[in-house]
Amino acid sequence: MRISDVDMRLLRVFVVIVDCGGLSAAESQLNIGRSSISVSLAELESRLGQVLCKRGRSGFKLTDAGKIVYQAAQDLFRHCDEFVSAIHELDEAPSGKLSIAAIDMLVFDPRWLLPEAFSQIRKVSEKIQFELRMCSPVDVELALLNGTAQVGIGVGRNELRGLTYENLFSENENLYCGANHQLRRQLEDNPEVALAQCDYVSRGYMRGFDTYGSRLQCRSTSVAFHEEAVLQLILSGEFVGFLPEHFAQLWCDSGHIFPVGGEEYAYTTPVVFITKSEDEHVRIVQEFKRTVLALLLDAW
Repeated sequence: MRISDVDMRLLRVFVVIVDCGGLSAAESQLNIGRSSISVSLAELESRLGQVLCKRGRSGFKLTDAGKIVYQAAQDLFRHCDEFVSAIHELDEAPSGKLSIAAIDMLVFDPRWLLPEAFSQIRKVSEKIQFELRMCSPVDVELALLNGTAQVGIGVGRNELRGLTYENLFSENENLYCGANHQLRRQLEDNPEVALAQCDYVSRGYMRGFDTYGSRLQCRSTSVAFHEEAVLQLILSGEFVGFLPEHFAQLWCDSGHIFPVGGEEYAYTTPVVFITKSEDEHVRIVQEFKRTVLALLLDAW
């Protein structure tokens, strides 16, 4: 079949539906009603001659054909973006879409200079369109590998093949408990015994490298995939968990959470600038990287 503008529009609607996990959830993203979304999906299925998903009371689920079409559509859009980027390379000023995936809660770190980087690049060229998504560390790397992001700001724990990492700075991670947690009353007697009786928030984004958590010998009874999720569980007063110091400080100052122990319950994590190896020489990526590194150098 030939791909027309109509097909491209329908495929984009389908991709958003899948990313949102259903037709209802896609309404706000697409800014159209559910009935219109349903019509578009039905039209795409008719044009392809395939049932792409099952929807109903049991929920939204892709068929095998739907999984193939979704991945093929992602590849198609990525190639289209690469074509547009190649054309924009001909412009005197950097232009095109720059997709960035970054770990959440870095905005609380005074060294976080991404807003300044946006401002400086806009002064160089107003032809750049920014696309920014906040992700867990794992999702940052996945976004780069699957082509949905050109630049990542993540953590340098376990470097993946095909990605290039460059250190930006390190963030301090401390162990915290809630204001009403029993641990606050027990730490002075025997910290190790007290901690062994605590429930710990395991971080799902550590990909099995949560060595600091495993050293505590706590009971890992909950899992969180974002820093904010870790904080929510700590605030309950039922769990202990690690948080970046800059993020936790606001709740420490208000007396809602407290650091546990000293250096033995703390460590540092490198924050890194990540690119896909094959995208390192894309002009817009080079410009953004140069700007971020220059801002950090000036700050230091």
